[in-house]
Amino acid sequence: MTTTTRLALTVGSLALLVGLAGCSSDSTSTISSTSDATTPDVVTTPLPTTPSMVDETVEPATADVLDDALLTTWLTEAVEKYPDSPGHLMWVISPGYTGGVAVGTLELDAPAPLEVDTPIRIASVTKTFVAASVLRLAEMSRLGLDDPISRHLSPIYLDMLRADGFDVDAITVRHLLTHTSGIADYAGYEENYEGKFQQMIEDDPTFQWNRELEVQFAMDNYEPLAEPGAEFHYADTGYVLLGDVLERAMGVPSYGAALSELLGFDELGLTSTFVERLDRPAPDKPLGHQYIGTLDYTNIDPGQDMYGGGGIVSTTREVSMFFDALFGGEIFDRPETLTEMITPPADAEPGSEAASEGLGIFLVERPSGEMCYSHSGFGGTTAIACPDSDITMTIGVQQVEGPADGYLDPVARVFALLD
Repeated sequence: MTTTTRLALTVGSLALLVGLAGCSSDSTSTISSTSDATTPDVVTTPLPTTPSMVDETVEPATADVLDDALLTTWLTEAVEKYPDSPGHLMWVISPGYTGGVAVGTLELDAPAPLEVDTPIRIASVTKTFVAASVLRLAEMSRLGLDDPISRHLSPIYLDMLRADGFDVDAITVRHLLTHTSGIADYAGYEENYEGKFQQMIEDDPTFQWNRELEVQFAMDNYEPLAEPGAEFHYADTGYVLLGDVLERAMGVPSYGAALSELLGFDELGLTSTFVERLDRPAPDKPLGHQYIGTLDYTNIDPGQDMYGGGGIVSTTREVSMFFDALFGGEIFDRPETLTEMITPPADAEPGSEAASEGLGIFLVERPSGEMCYSHSGFGGTTAIACPDSDITMTIGVQQVEGPADGYLDPVARVFALLD
């Protein structure tokens, strides 16, 4: 059994971004990290604080112009170096080029091709949508980020937390957003991870998990990790609870409906973005299959990652559109809200995990000094926005485990070309 945790993939994604400067002007340097994927031996790699990428000069490849053909070439070369990935999808928004391509097949050992609008499970990239929605509620004065969760959570979850020793009047909405509540990740991470949850979903992939079962699983298996606000511990559980907060605040049966209304999916043109099963029975087109090694993760019931920590099905195009709108000032009513979203806690220890994350987003510094913002998801999806250079990209590599040596990451190559 592969024991790769969901935060490990975020660590891997950020490690990739740290290595982006290693791409030379002809894009021949090897990127040693992966896009939203790691192998188990790097599960414990510490997450860098607002990581500064390797300080190497990247000469712009001015002779080339990014277009569909070049992106196709790069993705084709990438897939050849990515064992057990059926294919890659990517969408780029930039001043000189907006477009995307897909290379490979819908699933391993099958002929049906991936298409540029193939829907995929974006997993923890969902957290950025959830965090932005909670911030919209704050703008609307429906909650305060420093409100205790006792004001906003359903009684059933408050009872679960109290029974496990949590002070629900001391944990705030902000603590859930910043992974500092002290609540453990039901899916398993850090010193708590023993592979139990992963083993359960692999042993019974059709079992339908729900929010109540996931929160109770965390309570039954893990003790409180720290006092509220004291330590960073990445936790899907906190975002699962935020999904409940959104439903209650908006009076809707699915937090997906809250996301759609608060973030303006219709206005943004996000017609293929929704919470799997809760909002629609199925996507309009077959899902792109995502793998853990050769295990088809797409065949595992979506309920195990569907209630706020993950759950959104979308396309690389629409994820890029959302990130572009978010960092382009189209989501929030006030610019201060975005500033708050991308600002790490003032008391975060330099070099700590907490210092590299705002509210539902990770911060990554490029060699030029530009700050970029990214999140990744289990299954191989990474989104990154660099507002100063006006570049937004989303890539799906369709695989949890890492690529072979010599893999040239298409995200890195786009940066090297467009810088």
